[in-house]
Amino acid sequence: DMSKNISDDIQAKEPTATNSKTQSQYNIYRYKTRKFNTYADDFVFVRTRPLSADLPIVPLMAGITKASPDYYIKLRHSGFREKNLVVIEFVVSGSGYIEHNGLTTKVSAGDFYILSPEFDGSYYSDPQDPFVKKWVNINGQLTPRLLKAYGIRDNVFKMHFDGEKYIDKIHDVLADYNENDSTVADSNLSHILLELFM
Repeated sequence: DMSKNISDDIQAKEPTATNSKTQSQYNIYRYKTRKFNTYADDFVFVRTRPLSADLPIVPLMAGITKASPDYYIKLRHSGFREKNLVVIEFVVSGSGYIEHNGLTTKVSAGDFYILSPEFDGSYYSDPQDPFVKKWVNINGQLTPRLLKAYGIRDNVFKMHFDGEKYIDKIHDVLADYNENDSTVADSNLSHILLELFM
């Protein structure tokens, strides 16, 4: 769980293969949310059906970012962005930076971080040592409420912690996710998130 830190000597490793979604699905999502991405991602899941952010849990995207010196994402906190969007990521190798409210946070191999729904900024790889990272974007009410319940009030929460195993579990669920019948999968995702925060 997040209360247990891991050692600083994490071995860099290549990500496992994923069930990539089509580029056209991602383009549709990218246009809808107006996020900017340099396409250095292998996708495990990309939502194709819109759902209310007022539901408990709505997975949006998940995947693995490949090492790319040009990787750059900007998220804007405004009316067109999902109001409960939480970004959860684990850096497998390399390093990168998160910019928010005039502050820059460096993330490196073994770092786990969460960007809250209020995050308004950008994150990108170090051109000299681009990161490989595993990630999931989740909408819905559950994750923001967990952040609040556990006193995580920073819009950028980072710690050196083995969050990779939890993201891997989420990826496993999302690899076979059926948007037309997701009750069991959503329950499994909720349990993984609760396990992560406990």
